[in-house]
Amino acid sequence: MASRIEERRARQAAGHPACLVLDHVTIAYGPRVVLRDVDADIPRGELVSIIGPNGSGKSTLLKAIAGLIPLAGGEIRVFGEPVRRMRGRVAYVPQREAVDWSFPVSVHEVVAMGRYPERGWFRRAGRDDSAIVREALRQLGIDDLAERQIGELSGGQQRRAFIARAMAQRPDVILLDEPMTGIDEQTHDRILQLFDEWRAAGKVVLQATHAHEHGGSMIVLRRRGEGASAQHPAHLGAEGGEHHVRAR
Repeated sequence: MASRIEERRARQAAGHPACLVLDHVTIAYGPRVVLRDVDADIPRGELVSIIGPNGSGKSTLLKAIAGLIPLAGGEIRVFGEPVRRMRGRVAYVPQREAVDWSFPVSVHEVVAMGRYPERGWFRRAGRDDSAIVREALRQLGIDDLAERQIGELSGGQQRRAFIARAMAQRPDVILLDEPMTGIDEQTHDRILQLFDEWRAAGKVVLQATHAHEHGGSMIVLRRRGEGASAQHPAHLGAEGGEHHVRAR
């Protein structure tokens, strides 16, 4: 069943060379506009780093792409469809600080949540779902931790569990909020390997980060008045509220 789903997705993607499109995206919290008229046209197989200081809107932009917060204007499309219709194709890995690690759930249960967009919340997991979850655990090297409570793990292990959840979703777009923060060297190296694997598989990967260290193109968030050069003309953004946005 999983292979048929992948084949269907491949056929759908074939007619859309631009996997992820931001079209005049504007985001506001009440009357305060955070980002305005952000445009980007991102093809498959691209790694994009969203760079900027704390409070510059990196997490906000990722959440908007994930469909978790509403837009004040513009549109986000995945394979030509509004993201609200394609949320199952977009996986989001939050910052570690945004997760309640005291919640009584096992590592296996966390990773299995990645199957909900495909299966639905109320259907029982099938053999294909279980196989996908086991494979995601194995690929992240945490299959031996499957029955542990998620709060008992180290920071690096917790990050691996949430990346495994994203992989279990089988997404086309993967969003990671500060994925390299608070992790061990082994996890850092594994994430870099995954970046290469995902790009080779034709996925779009966006990471919010403080520094551009891992190749690919950039979305640079800077405060008003600071210079920002756009070195990638395919991705351009404009400023809203307190911050200046340039995407390259």
